[in-house]
Amino acid sequence: MRAADRRLGPPAQLPITFAVDDDTYTLPELDTRTILDALVLDPPGCWWHLIPTQLDGDGPERLWLRLRDPDDPFDLDDLENVAETVLGDLCGMDLYAATRLAGSVYGNWMIFDGWSYTRGVDPLAQPIGRLLSAAYYWRRSLCTKDTELGRLDHEIWGPPPPRTMSGKPRDPAPASWSDEVEANSFMQAMAQIGRG
Repeated sequence: MRAADRRLGPPAQLPITFAVDDDTYTLPELDTRTILDALVLDPPGCWWHLIPTQLDGDGPERLWLRLRDPDDPFDLDDLENVAETVLGDLCGMDLYAATRLAGSVYGNWMIFDGWSYTRGVDPLAQPIGRLLSAAYYWRRSLCTKDTELGRLDHEIWGPPPPRTMSGKPRDPAPASWSDEVEANSFMQAMAQIGRG
């Protein structure tokens, strides 16, 4: 499953161990601020500051050696796909939706932090998935019209950047994908969560 196909789900907890071919790597416990600082960097390179940079042990060096080996078919686009999947799991949503939400709270930190404080929550003490869920709820609470909600969902849940980090164009979205289908799927998931 490509990272872009995985949109929503409960966030994974750190540490996350994952495999690339026959090698295993671990993204260790990281504080929310470190992850947030990486997510606000311009995509598609935002993941680089977490994978491979923050991996445990010799993980960064092993991946770097693979990327530099002309006989190894593993390339930058493969690493990007791995990072999108692992970080999407960590955030509980598509990585690029996470970067957009992170950017919106980072740029409005005093307001978001104050809003969180009035609810008895320190956002940086929460796991990144919880912070991003709160950010989405906060952004939705600012919308007063259905058209504003539609614009917000389009802004957050839109497609990934058109080019990968290597500069190659991304594969086009499947013919069945549309903003409307994505928004409807999200609203169905939210409705089911509300029934729990």
